[in-house]
Amino acid sequence: MVAVWPLSATASTCHVRIGERILLASVSHDPNVFVWDGRARLVEYAAGRYGSIDNVVRHSVLVKPGTHAIVVMCVPAVVKLRYVVDPYDAVGLKITAGEYRNHWGWVNSDDVHVPRR
Repeated sequence: MVAVWPLSATASTCHVRIGERILLASVSHDPNVFVWDGRARLVEYAAGRYGSIDNVVRHSVLVKPGTHAIVVMCVPAVVKLRYVVDPYDAVGLKITAGEYRNHWGWVNSDDVHVPRR
């Protein structure tokens, strides 16, 4: 028997490019964004498995919407939100402005926005 996966789950490319300048903002009711200190923690949190609020506080920073960053890495279709069918990319980034300037971390691609030129 052969497993059939949705196209987005087998996509081999990310929706952003390495070196691309981005803005961070959540599309949820709270536009702030968690920037995680590791990809595995981002994936676990998105799936609803984050252990305790202490883990969230120790392993992420909360950045304001509109925070500038640059993409340094991207892993396609590995973030599977608990109540969403299609997976998102995990985007590794470096924050380039604001309170957390020069901070490195990981976000869900749904929180990544390419500014208009």
